[in-house]
Amino acid sequence: MKWNKKALVVIFMGLLSLSLFGFGNFGAYCQQDYENNWVSTDTHTWHRCSYFNTEMKKSMTQAYYYNMVKAARFFETPLSSQSSCGVDTVDLLWADTHGGTWPNPIRSVLAMWDNWLVASTHNMRLGVSRLSIFATYACEVLKNNDGNFGARLRLTWRGGLRIWVGSHNYLYGGSKTQYVGEDFARFMRAGSTVKMAWRDALARASAKNDAAVAATGRNADECHYRKDTMKLNNYSTYIRLVDNSISYFCWTTWDKL
Repeated sequence: MKWNKKALVVIFMGLLSLSLFGFGNFGAYCQQDYENNWVSTDTHTWHRCSYFNTEMKKSMTQAYYYNMVKAARFFETPLSSQSSCGVDTVDLLWADTHGGTWPNPIRSVLAMWDNWLVASTHNMRLGVSRLSIFATYACEVLKNNDGNFGARLRLTWRGGLRIWVGSHNYLYGGSKTQYVGEDFARFMRAGSTVKMAWRDALARASAKNDAAVAATGRNADECHYRKDTMKLNNYSTYIRLVDNSISYFCWTTWDKL
C-alpha cells in the first residue's frame, strides 16, 4: 500500500482512565501511501480507519488518530509513550499498514510511511503503561507456522499486552475490506469476544483474508481461556502477564475467510 504523507487531524480527547461507557480509550495509526512507493497502495485504508473510529467512539474515548510518518518511535522501546502519540497511552490500538516478518534478528515489522522505515517487534514492549488490545490490519505479523512465534514476538508481549489480533499470512485491501474496522468495533460493542469479533469482521468482507488471534498465559489452559473469552467489557479483569510470568503463547487462525 502507498500512503499519503499529509498529516491527519489529531483527535485528542484526554487520556482518561475510563470513558463514559467504562471501556477505556483507543487510538489509531494508519497509512495509505508510502514515500517513493516503497510499498504498494491500498486506496481503502483511510476508509477502514475512519469507519473503525466512528464505530469505536460509541463505546470508548478516542485519544488520537495519526498517520505513520516517522511513527516507529511511538511503537518501539523506549516508547515516547507518555506523550499523546504513544501506542501505550491507549487501551486499544488499531494499526493499519503493511506488515511482514524479517530475519536477523527474527521479528515482525509494521511499515511506516518513510522509505524502508519499520517498527520492529524486537524493539517493542507493549502493555507497560496501558495497552491491552492490539489490532493490526497488516500481513504476517502473527506468523506462527515456522516455530518462531515466541522468538519473533516474545519481547513485545513481555510488557503485559493482553490480546493481539492480526494475520498469520495475508490481509488484502480493496473495497471489500473497507468496513472491516467498523465491523470489528461493532461486533465487540455488541458483546462478541475480541477473538470472534475479529474473525467475523474479516469473514464478512469475503476477501480471502487470513485471520489470527493470539494471547499469553502461565500455562496452556490459561492462555486459551484468555484468548477465547476476552471481551471489550471485561478485558481489564484479566491479569497482566509480564516478563517471566509468561510461560505459554497460544493462537487461533483461520484461512481465506
